[in-house]
Amino acid sequence: MTARTRKRAKPGPEVARRNRETAAEAPAGDGPRRAADRARAVSGHAARDTLYYDGQCPWCVREIDSLREARGAAIALVDIHGLGIDAPVERDELLRTLHLRRANGQWLRGADANVSAWDGTAKARWLAALRWPLVRPLTDLAYRLWAARRYRRRYGGAHREARRS
Repeated sequence: MTARTRKRAKPGPEVARRNRETAAEAPAGDGPRRAADRARAVSGHAARDTLYYDGQCPWCVREIDSLREARGAAIALVDIHGLGIDAPVERDELLRTLHLRRANGQWLRGADANVSAWDGTAKARWLAALRWPLVRPLTDLAYRLWAARRYRRRYGGAHREARRS
């Protein structure tokens, strides 16, 4: 069996539980760098990228669970709700659209972040088609509409107002 055809073993339930707790246990004032460090400490590997996701969105959590199975420790997954006050981007903005910080410090948002998060997996090849020049504008529009609707349904206008008070 070659490295190309070999399937990656699924992490056991204990590893998945620890990975989820890594981001969720961030103490107040704990930033994304610390969250990524905790993810590396739990997994024993250096994370290449850090993906910030909404851990209170059931659809998002299912996608993150699939990503965790596919990429394992190759990516740090950080629940936005576990971030302290020194988040890298305003929390409301993180909740509105998916954000990925590459290991080199480059930020990707929206569909770019989603496609990049799946690098190195079986899905990467067909997801790359979403970034082709003729398809990219449609993908970006579809993502923006979906993300805006998801945000409105989950948080409405109350979330932004609650942050101000």
